[in-house]
Amino acid sequence: MSVILDTHILLWSLVDHPRLNDEIRSVLDSNELYVSSLSCFEIQHKRVINKLHGDVEVNELFESGLFKELPFNAQHAEYTINLPLIHRDPFDRMLIAQSIVEGIPLVTSDRYIQQYDFEFIGV
Repeated sequence: MSVILDTHILLWSLVDHPRLNDEIRSVLDSNELYVSSLSCFEIQHKRVINKLHGDVEVNELFESGLFKELPFNAQHAEYTINLPLIHRDPFDRMLIAQSIVEGIPLVTSDRYIQQYDFEFIGV
């Protein structure tokens, strides 16, 4: 099965974060992992505004072969209009739309995202 990683899940996996529990590890170990191009942008954005520190090189994510890139496109953008305003974070709303359009579950621990009616893996 394929899954899309929410940005925080991706970051946790890169630094072996304590919140990366056995359930999440199992999902990561047993599925084809996609990372949205939006997550790459979100990581860089958080670095610019000093909300994220560290040496995450987004280009290297895909060179490792552990993750496949899922580009964000116009169809994904168009779908965001269909989403209720449960969550106002634009990155998360775009990830939800991308997940729905592609039919690939999103792995997330974000409780706001989990309020939407779509296929996700809540951890």
